[in-house]
Amino acid sequence: MLTLRHELIENRKALLLGLASIWGIFMLVGALFGLSGSHGGPGEIAFIFFAFMAISCVTASLTFSNMKTKQGRISAIMLPSTAFDKFMVRWIAFVPVLIVVLVAGMYICDLSRILVYWLRDYPQIINGRNGMDIINPWARIVSNPYGEIMAFILAASFLLNQAIYMLGSALWPKLSFFKTLLAQWCLETVLIFIIVIIDSIFDIEFSLDFLNFVNNHGEGILISIGVLEVLITLGVYILAYLRFRKNQVIYKLF
Repeated sequence: MLTLRHELIENRKALLLGLASIWGIFMLVGALFGLSGSHGGPGEIAFIFFAFMAISCVTASLTFSNMKTKQGRISAIMLPSTAFDKFMVRWIAFVPVLIVVLVAGMYICDLSRILVYWLRDYPQIINGRNGMDIINPWARIVSNPYGEIMAFILAASFLLNQAIYMLGSALWPKLSFFKTLLAQWCLETVLIFIIVIIDSIFDIEFSLDFLNFVNNHGEGILISIGVLEVLITLGVYILAYLRFRKNQVIYKLF
């Protein structure tokens, strides 16, 4: 409780500014959708998922940003609590609380769209024009084949990417987002390069084999992918905590 209160008081301006920025972006984009006459179609749903992923990665890269200055490090060290407590407070703020903020932002976006759409096309709406309903992307995903499993995979992918950028924040407090993005891009490029080489040497069509495997095994392989992502996410969170704890020891020594 002391750690949570300390973080809220010390970072209240940054937290309020971040909250206002996130909701402001959703409100602005929703107004633009309404101005263009959008009915809450695929374009808006695609933006919502892109915004979820982009904002979560950027904010996760700021998890340990206060450790990049000497004053911030001293303040964190002097707080009478364990490294695990300090880590969990940051995790709660940047994972479950952020998810709530993003879901609220999704509805703010759609309400803004509806309001601007109503102001723009009031006569047509009175005559029965569609587009005044709040969209529910989750319902649309679940209604598709393997919808519930795909929703699980999307959620797992969201948490995995967020965990990667949180680990990056623990490794590189300064310019964490760009360094993590570069490291992620390099790793993915190397993996793709390795797959292409193996494919060219052994003449294995990975994409076709994978699609055939999914068609033959259906839900099992998709669930396995989601579970694997969850396990990797937990491992990345543990690495982030160990790195944060190590930093605390180093800062105390020096």
